[in-house]
Amino acid sequence: MVRFIFHSVFELVFHRAVSKMTAFSAVEDENEGLVTFNMELMNSDFSAPAPSMRFQLGSIIPFRATVESQSHRPLKIYMERCVAATDANISRAAQVHPIIANIGCLIESKSANSSFLPRRRPAEIRLYLQAFKFDLGQNIFLHFLEVLDLLLDDPSQSNLCSCCEFTCYRRMESTNGMPSNVLPSGVSDL
Repeated sequence: MVRFIFHSVFELVFHRAVSKMTAFSAVEDENEGLVTFNMELMNSDFSAPAPSMRFQLGSIIPFRATVESQSHRPLKIYMERCVAATDANISRAAQVHPIIANIGCLIESKSANSSFLPRRRPAEIRLYLQAFKFDLGQNIFLHFLEVLDLLLDDPSQSNLCSCCEFTCYRRMESTNGMPSNVLPSGVSDL
């Protein structure tokens, strides 16, 4: 089984405009062909990309993640992790704040108005994140890790995820007995 992983980074800006509202990446696989991950900021009803990347503190920020394959075989995307950091490079960040952790648990929903929304199709995830800032007013970079095999993004569980209280582990892969959270060589973890 091949596990596709996509790491996207967004800078949330409260005082100046920036132009990058979409992140995408493509991976070639012999069975699926070209697999394309797309992560974008959306307008409030998810009908179009966001008109800007400027947000009021406390406002809701709509995000959409999608995956497509040349094979046209149905795929299902999951959001495994998301952290907010003060730098685009996590290892240089002075502060890192977990938003989604523990194999898809939206821990930010416990203290803010963040939530997963119901899926329209398996290859799409929609979520709302509540805008915040770090104490010292640094810029915020959101680091998302999306994958094609995972545990949950159930909108009814946004604030009730038991994985927020303890460590969750993925099932063992049947092909080689290795835990599926072992990343392929050359792929860095968040």
